[in-house]
Amino acid sequence: MAVTITRVFDLLQYNLEKFPKEEFVSGKINGKWVKYSTQKFCDTVDALSRGLIGIGLGKESRVAVISPNRPEWNITDFAIMQIGAYQIPLYPTLAEHDIKFILENAAVTVVFAADEALYKKLKNVCAELATDIKVYTFNDVPGANNWSALLDDGAKQTHNLDEYRNQIKPEDILTLIYTSGTTGTPKGVMLTHDNLVKNFENSAVLLPEGITTGLSFLPLSHIFERMVVYLYMYTNTSVYYAESMDTIVADIQFVKPTVFSTVPRLLEKVYEKIMEKGKALTGIKRGIFFWSVALAEKYEIESGWFYNFKLGIARKLVFKKWQEALGATLSLLFRAVRH
Repeated sequence: MAVTITRVFDLLQYNLEKFPKEEFVSGKINGKWVKYSTQKFCDTVDALSRGLIGIGLGKESRVAVISPNRPEWNITDFAIMQIGAYQIPLYPTLAEHDIKFILENAAVTVVFAADEALYKKLKNVCAELATDIKVYTFNDVPGANNWSALLDDGAKQTHNLDEYRNQIKPEDILTLIYTSGTTGTPKGVMLTHDNLVKNFENSAVLLPEGITTGLSFLPLSHIFERMVVYLYMYTNTSVYYAESMDTIVADIQFVKPTVFSTVPRLLEKVYEKIMEKGKALTGIKRGIFFWSVALAEKYEIESGWFYNFKLGIARKLVFKKWQEALGATLSLLFRAVRH
């Protein structure tokens, strides 16, 4: 019987049945690509769900994740949601007082942190809280509990996850999303499974045929990119996470994505950077560059064979400059936000 997607975690069985692949979700961590096949991803999610049940979590428990984009972010997300718990994403850039407010306000009992820096930030916060919060790290951090302990324990458990999944309705809460704190005290909102399912189902019309690989660099802590990743999974698109904005050019060259999501201002800065590089050219290179720009401004897509022929030439001529400009701009923006 074909899977009907009414809750976000139904995406996993949907992918297993319709289009299992060797590279389902991948991320570049410390310069190395870590790749999960559909089967491995789903098995890891199930093991973590059982591990969470083993430490007493279940429906309506609250679990936070503070991490840059990486496969473990998605694994914890699905593992949390399919036992009926609420996932609370935390921006890695949050100040300690904002983290403290969210952990208290959402009544969080478990937090997953990416690395040592975030672990230390959390430990400072947790020391000020009246309640005990368990912290697990993705990276190996001295003195910290690693998430692999939950995976190992879960692999030994025999909890029937279908009993948990069957209790979850489309109208049940999936996540508690808080603002970044830049406009005052973070403000939270409850989103249901149905909210997100309707979003990615109706957004699927935006992706044309031939989309197979998506590069992700906008933060998963924001609901936009999180929904986009669900959309990729819904449309048989492999997900790849860039290591950072500083490595975006190399990551683009490796992945060769057919789609990525971005924001208008970032594209404006990319365009400005491209034009700056074009103006710095001389001789025939300068002429070819501005001919390519004029061609793009004059013709619309799908305008005939001659246009497509010229467009192919133009793309080859400016693609390298586009990659350089995109990488330089994203790196600049990343550093500006980080500082």
